[in-house]
Amino acid sequence: MEMRIQIFIVFLTIVDISTVCSQPTESEFSSTTNALSVLSNLEYQLAQCRGENKTQTISTILRGIQKLQTHSENNNNIEIKLKQKDEIIVCHEDQLVDKSNLLDIQVYKTSKAKQDIFDYKAQIKSLQSTILSQNTIINKTKVEIIEWKSKNQNKNGDIQNEKKETELTQDELSNCEKRCINRSNQLNESLQQLKHCINLKDTFKKDLQIKELDLKECQKQTIPLPTSCLNITRQGIFEIELPNGDPLKVKCDGIGWMVIQRRFEGQEDFNKNWEEYRNGFGDLRGEFFIGLENLHLITSSTKHELYIYVFNRGVSYGTYDNFRIGNEDSLYELESIGNFTGIEPNNLEANVKQKFSTYDRNNIPNAYQHCAEHPMGGWWYPANCGESNLNAAYRYGKGIIWHSGGATSTEMKIRPL
Repeated sequence: MEMRIQIFIVFLTIVDISTVCSQPTESEFSSTTNALSVLSNLEYQLAQCRGENKTQTISTILRGIQKLQTHSENNNNIEIKLKQKDEIIVCHEDQLVDKSNLLDIQVYKTSKAKQDIFDYKAQIKSLQSTILSQNTIINKTKVEIIEWKSKNQNKNGDIQNEKKETELTQDELSNCEKRCINRSNQLNESLQQLKHCINLKDTFKKDLQIKELDLKECQKQTIPLPTSCLNITRQGIFEIELPNGDPLKVKCDGIGWMVIQRRFEGQEDFNKNWEEYRNGFGDLRGEFFIGLENLHLITSSTKHELYIYVFNRGVSYGTYDNFRIGNEDSLYELESIGNFTGIEPNNLEANVKQKFSTYDRNNIPNAYQHCAEHPMGGWWYPANCGESNLNAAYRYGKGIIWHSGGATSTEMKIRPL
């Protein structure tokens, strides 16, 4: 009976140990394994209890129970350590919570500090703007002080008091006055030099004019200028003598003809006013018109023939054997063209006895329209504007007109007969 009681006690002890070690660690698992080994040994001893010495068997069982108790105590110690670890963990968690709270506080302070810095910057900008405006006011005040001082020179007492406060300004004014005086002296010297240079230039100019006159006289005495291109046998630009004695540069074609009008690319605008047509315009190496006054002097001194060349999707040309225009008093009337030979039709016949007209001088009698208005150019227009206009706008509207519009190249030449 005692043996059964002891075995029951051992069973209860084992149940208690298994309850305590519901979640064993590695060491706890090792202890539990030892307890099971002891229990197995006890069962073996009980099995032998039936045939062996009972006293010896009970002693062995009691020793096993002692070992089980020892393991139970070890498990209790382990449980205590686990509880201590849990407490440490809880303590660490509390510390982490505290640190997290401190970190939140630091973040809030940092954010607030950034906002304060931004506010301070805004205040600094505002103060800088205020300083600039105050400096402007100060500068204006300084200027007003200077003006007030110049207007109140008789108030010696006040000036003395002001002088102490504005010594720096007076020094600056004094330096400025010195610089102005120096600049004024330099300017006077430069003016004197400039006057001297102008006098020298006038002297040189007069000397040059005298030498040019002397040279012209010398040239007249030594090599007389030709009066036309008749005896010039090469193309180029040459100087001839007009009937009034003035020299004139003209373009010769190398076979006796003098070019008085030339167009071929439209670079020169022929929509000129009266003065420009009177004096001539353009470049002798390109497109040009020789000028009505020059043309009058040349054609009125001796009989000239006129040659007209026009390219309008084909070549058209003609020669007139008595070409002559009047002076400016006659409004450069086309007095004569003579007989026509060449490719028909004779498009210049309707222009004889007509006055020359430009956009600013309409000399067309009984005209129902101003034929020379922009961009038609100057010409000897009849009342109906006629069928020829070699000075019309280049490729604009009808373009250059010779019986029909659209001509792209023209040339007018004269030579004495």
